[in-house]
Amino acid sequence: MLIAELRGSIVTIRSEVLSNSYFDEIQEARSDLDKSLSELLIDQDIGLCYTDFNKNYHYKGLLMDKKGQLIVTGFEEDSYYEEGYSFFRAKLNQLDVKQHSYVEFGWPGDQFLVTVEYEIGLFKQMKIDSDMSKFNVKSLTVNSSTFLFKPTIKTITDLSYQNRNLIEEKDFGYEKKGLFAAIVSPKKSLVFNKTIYRNFIDSSYSTIK
Repeated sequence: MLIAELRGSIVTIRSEVLSNSYFDEIQEARSDLDKSLSELLIDQDIGLCYTDFNKNYHYKGLLMDKKGQLIVTGFEEDSYYEEGYSFFRAKLNQLDVKQHSYVEFGWPGDQFLVTVEYEIGLFKQMKIDSDMSKFNVKSLTVNSSTFLFKPTIKTITDLSYQNRNLIEEKDFGYEKKGLFAAIVSPKKSLVFNKTIYRNFIDSSYSTIK
C-alpha cells in the first residue's frame, strides 16, 4: 500500500458581495474600536465571523510553492498502523500540472469581502493503488488553480495517479496561523480576459490565536 501526503501552507478563500449596510457597519466598527478589518472579523465585532462571508466563493487548497511537499510512503501491509517507509519526496512546484484553472467570481462595480485563511500542516492524505516497486513518479499529476489576488495565489486542488484522481483518506493535522482580509472591487483584465482582484479598498492581516 502507498500513501501520498500533501503538506505545506493551506489556504481557504472565502468571498461574498458586501451590501451597503454591511460596508457601512464595518467602517463604523473600525473607527469606533480602532481595529483592522481582519481583527474585526476574527473577533466577530459585527456579529459575524469571517467564515460566514462565503456565499459567492469558498475554496480550500494547498499553496504551490517551494515549501510545500508531496511525500509518498510505502507500507508492507494494507494498514496505517504498520511502520511505513517514506521513499519519495518532491516540492509541489516540481509536479506536473494536468489541468489549470483561474478563480472567477463576482462582477465589476460591486465590493466584495475576500478573506484568505492561512494554515500549515497536512492538507490531504490519499491512497495510491500501487506498491514501491511499481511506483512511477511520471504518473503523478496535479490540478492547480490561480487566484489573481495581491499577491497572486496558486494552489493545488487534486492529485492524480495514472490519470485517476486519488480519493482523500484524511485531511487533518493542520494549525491555523493567520487571516488576510480585504474589501476589493473586481476588475476584468483587458489583456487575457480574466477577473483580477487587486483593487483593494481596505486590507489587513492578523494572526489567529
